[in-house]
Amino acid sequence: MENNTPIPHRDIPDTVFPDTTPRAPAEGSPSRHVLLGETQIKALEWLTNGGSITEAAQFAGVARQTVSRWLKEDEDFRAVYDGWRDQIMTMTDGQLSALAESAIATLTDAIRDHRDVRAAQFVIKHLSAAARRK
Repeated sequence: MENNTPIPHRDIPDTVFPDTTPRAPAEGSPSRHVLLGETQIKALEWLTNGGSITEAAQFAGVARQTVSRWLKEDEDFRAVYDGWRDQIMTMTDGQLSALAESAIATLTDAIRDHRDVRAAQFVIKHLSAAARRK
């Protein structure tokens, strides 16, 4: 019989590893503990490191259909997986915002200091596209 361990789903990076020390949820987030078995933790570990469902199933020692079913039907498994995806999207948005500032500064330098026509055309093209979307 598989050992089910309660895991706080808001602390996503630690939930996918066997270290199941209870942790406080992030400030302002709802607190909800989930129960995951050892094979589910293994599958999540593989999925959250970029693996496919098939690879996660092989790593956890279960059928691919089992991992698919967990993703579709198991509320606890899905809560941890969705929480991880939300966290990745938030981090990615922050990283892209930081890169956007550098990219704009680079384009500004290229246009102002080097009179780079291609950089200017790039800016005009994307400003035009943004204006059409509005």
